[in-house]
Amino acid sequence: MDLLASIPRRDATQTLRIISFNIQHGTPAEGWTKELGRMSHRGFRPGAGEVASTLGLALAQLRRLDPDILLLQEVDKKQARSGGTHQAEAIASGLGMRHWRVGAAFAGHAAGLRRRPLSRALRFERGYGLAICSRFPLVGLETIALPRMPRTGKRPCAQLWRTRRVLMVARVQTPWGPVAIGNTHLETNREAAGDQAVLSWEKVCELDAGTAILAGDFNLSPEQVAAAFKRERPEGGLPRTSASALAFPASDPRHRIDQLYAEGWRLEREPEAIRLAISDHCAAVFDLVPAPTATRPVEEGLY
Repeated sequence: MDLLASIPRRDATQTLRIISFNIQHGTPAEGWTKELGRMSHRGFRPGAGEVASTLGLALAQLRRLDPDILLLQEVDKKQARSGGTHQAEAIASGLGMRHWRVGAAFAGHAAGLRRRPLSRALRFERGYGLAICSRFPLVGLETIALPRMPRTGKRPCAQLWRTRRVLMVARVQTPWGPVAIGNTHLETNREAAGDQAVLSWEKVCELDAGTAILAGDFNLSPEQVAAAFKRERPEGGLPRTSASALAFPASDPRHRIDQLYAEGWRLEREPEAIRLAISDHCAAVFDLVPAPTATRPVEEGLY
């Protein structure tokens, strides 16, 4: 069965398609096997041919899904475990998206001490984090390090080995006008993830509270996110539009941790979760249209 066929065709002049996808640093959907690579002092090193083949298949699938904005989590830059590929650059280039940026969670080798990057855009070093790829221009992009989870008695030095959770925010110059976009991947600790979810939404709204979108891997259920908003924003509550996709684990989806929240937009239809050639997550597909109160005239020259 061709699962990609379940995504209906759309009118790109009326609909903004956002895909949030935790790519698990390009790991094949069925996982790497020792026949496809070798062990080194930096961990498992897959063969370059297998990396290129798997990523190429995923790119072909993403082209069929036709995103306007692609929000990626667990993205590698020049790591041994993903064949040394600059994944954000390869994916953006493969989709013909001229506007893309990386937001670093850490720099250096994945199998080693995780340190603060010299640049959150990972311009000059290898690392790991998030990426935004867009067919529309990105303006004022920033990567924000989120507060660490509570230590709960753990040794302070243990924090050095943890991946720092980050949020990418930017204004996207869409045909409907500028839209504030956020991409994030939150802690696995529920309390910390709830706090990070609320903070992430507030940071996106600082760019534009009237037309704002936040999506990513929240590591929380929609009910847990709602509880965090109720706790931290008793007067404000949840954003007007909230959506989730049954996308994890990809082999047998049971959790709705891949989510989207928005103001000034509404869902055109129910989100879809599509299993691709890579990752233990499905790609979460969200089709949005401007809410009636936030509709803006189409601007010329954005294509």
